Amino acid sequence: MLSWFFLPFIQIAIALGAEEKKILDVDGFLDEVGANHAGLQGSLEAEAGARKRAKEGSLLLAPTVFAQLNYLDDRKATGAAAFQGDRTQATSYSLGVGKLTTFGLRGTLSYQLTRVDLEGTNQLFVPVPEYAEARPVLELSQSFWRNGFGRETRAYQELLEAQALATAHGESFRRKMSLLDAEMTYW
Repeated sequence: MLSWFFLPFIQIAIALGAEEKKILDVDGFLDEVGANHAGLQGSLEAEAGARKRAKEGSLLLAPTVFAQLNYLDDRKATGAAAFQGDRTQATSYSLGVGKLTTFGLRGTLSYQLTRVDLEGTNQLFVPVPEYAEARPVLELSQSFWRNGFGRETRAYQELLEAQALATAHGESFRRKMSLLDAEMTYW
């Protein structure tokens, strides 16, 4: 299996030796290996990608846009049909933006449209059985138990960064070991 690993290095050495008696020093040989060895180039790109992924923990705190649609059709029998009717239909639409902070506060600001239709009510008790309402909604929630003061959010950010950096360091080590193997092949 090791012979397959050294095959690209040997091929480069043979190709360089086939040229016009050009003497190559160690640095020139390692430059040729770095330019022509696909494994080294892939490792270099994987390391660069992992270093960029180390910043994705900040996406947890980015604003998010959300939309929600709810539909209700309730036909159950009620105890007071004159007040509650025998069928309730409701539709609710909501569109908004939300954000999580580093200290665990989650805030959302949305606009909500709701339409309700009560069928089978008595006009004396429920004069307007069909109505609609529109309103802005601001919700703030702070967790004191699970994500108290943002501990979980910050820990998850650090986890994502550490995983990406570990991958980057592993690729860097693999690239350096490949260059060391190439230098040993040269000598």
